[in-house]
Amino acid sequence: DVTLDSKALIEVDISLVGGKLNKAEGARIKGDVTQTDLGMMKRLWMPLVMRLKYMPDIKESLSPWRNIFGFFMFLFFWAGIGLMAALIALFFPKNLENATSCVQSDFWRAGGAGALIVMLTLPALLLMVVSVLGLPLIPLALLLYCAAAIMALAACSLALGKRFCDMRNMPGPTPLAGTAMGFGLLMTFLILAKLFKAAGAIGALFSGLFMLAGMILLSGAFIVGLGAIWLTRFGSRAGSRARSA
Repeated sequence: DVTLDSKALIEVDISLVGGKLNKAEGARIKGDVTQTDLGMMKRLWMPLVMRLKYMPDIKESLSPWRNIFGFFMFLFFWAGIGLMAALIALFFPKNLENATSCVQSDFWRAGGAGALIVMLTLPALLLMVVSVLGLPLIPLALLLYCAAAIMALAACSLALGKRFCDMRNMPGPTPLAGTAMGFGLLMTFLILAKLFKAAGAIGALFSGLFMLAGMILLSGAFIVGLGAIWLTRFGSRAGSRARSA
């Protein structure tokens, strides 16, 4: 509450929130007086508060559908990545074969080169950001990096597909078939993790284990494949050991 005696002179605006103005005779106010009724604010906020109160129940009721929706979004995303890898195998089979040969014959060297590239990616981008000449090249650099990442997964998928066929005494697959087969094998653990997660609390432990194994496998394939892409210059030339052979 605000109380003004008879000699008070207020030359600024007065804003009251939930209180009232007691003005004695003779008090003068040259500014505006604004009053906010808390009762009205309470009537406006209570429906929102009640909704938030019962929101956990709504989330709990939608939990199964949310898991199903998340699973299908996961499938659509990785199916898109697999489709781009298959397009590389379809239109650039020679480049993909060169990168795959590097993965198979020079695995550790490719892994070391890929790890170095991953570690230097962020510093390189920061250097381009602070550089006047490098700033316009960032979109091109990101585009090349994404293309290299997809081709890296395609190369490791093809290597894995060929290895699977050798273990099963099957004839060597075509680049497209081998890439599709290997990419499916790479995604096996992640798909199992999502399926166990949809099962609820019972499959939570298995979901975590499969997710960890899948991420390790996928990350390793990405790093080794990225190194192979660099060593073969996007598959334009054979790896060093393949050339020497």
